[in-house]
Amino acid sequence: MSNPAIELIIWTDANRVPLAKAIIDQLADRATFLAVGGERQSAVTDLARDLELPFDDDLRKLIIDHPPAGLLLLSNEEVSIKELTASAEDQMMVHAIEPVTSTIPQVNPTTIQCGLLPRFEQCSGWAQAADPLSSLGQLDQIHYNNLSPQTDASLFAKLVDSWEHILSMVEMPTDVDAVLTSNVAIPESLEKITGHLSIQARLASGGCIQMVLSDQAAMSRRQMMLLGNDGQIIVTDTQYQLYQPDGTLIDQWESQDAPPSYAQLIAENWFEVLNKPYAQVADEEVRLKRRKAALGCAHACLISARTGESETPGRVLELQV
Repeated sequence: MSNPAIELIIWTDANRVPLAKAIIDQLADRATFLAVGGERQSAVTDLARDLELPFDDDLRKLIIDHPPAGLLLLSNEEVSIKELTASAEDQMMVHAIEPVTSTIPQVNPTTIQCGLLPRFEQCSGWAQAADPLSSLGQLDQIHYNNLSPQTDASLFAKLVDSWEHILSMVEMPTDVDAVLTSNVAIPESLEKITGHLSIQARLASGGCIQMVLSDQAAMSRRQMMLLGNDGQIIVTDTQYQLYQPDGTLIDQWESQDAPPSYAQLIAENWFEVLNKPYAQVADEEVRLKRRKAALGCAHACLISARTGESETPGRVLELQV
């Protein structure tokens, strides 16, 4: 149901202005945008002027002058933990397209309160599958692809979202092997990774996880395949198929809509959580533990890609906590 009374602010840098405009267009008849903030660059100030909205490059001042129900960060530049804390104290829902920190000791109730968008667990295919794990029995293998061009989600965001989603289904892997192919040197910082990332992780149960993530792909696609001893399921943004181990199709669903764009995914996920802020929100302690575990796995992947050797996420987590 439309609710134009929902008042929002979007914060962006010059590179993400086209994305900001697309998100605002998607929500134009369902929410009211109060202001645009971000870098004081012509592309950003022009966006605010074209939309006839106030602009400021001071986030704290922006949300004091125009208190919104929701704030979306398309850029984490010039955004401090102190400002996020103040936003949380104002009961504002803050979301971002990248985790606000890759540093495990900085994971706290404030930083996890800044929700990550878009999430695979919020896509139509996963939602329609309802409880996709209930028919699979013991989960043996997880295969996940998350590919997109550079104009969409960063590789860092994909990596954290992928691990958080997977760790909601299985335990932390005992070790990971990762290969990152890129046209630039592999960085030391998770925020700066780019290219094609392949990951294989071993579970203590004997199962495994395989992922292919890319922010340099020619197409956009998210697909997860879960292989269990009682069943198998394939889920994408727009469909799912559930099979018995012998190949018998048990259930399926396919959207009549075209695959959503990156802007559509963000807009729809954002609007959904703004309207249902307490729906399916995990306990804070669970979210803290899962984000730290996901970052431990992400750092282990980066270390493995840099060294060419397996890395243990649990050891990485212990060293950084």
